[in-house]
Amino acid sequence: MKFSVDYDRCEGHLLCVAAAPDLIEIGDDELAHVVVDELAPAQHPAAEHAIRSCPKQALRLENS
Repeated sequence: MKFSVDYDRCEGHLLCVAAAPDLIEIGDDELAHVVVDELAPAQHPAAEHAIRSCPKQALRLENS
């Protein structure tokens, strides 16, 4: 699965980083950046938690 950020929606609230610090970091542009190319099955719960925590619905989990 691919985990991605829609930069047209992301406003850098940081809630996703708190929810999944091993998967997302805040870049110099103060927006969320996914730090893994493909999620391992064990990472799906953290990604889903981050998706639910985003107030702007800027995160996506898609089949690759």
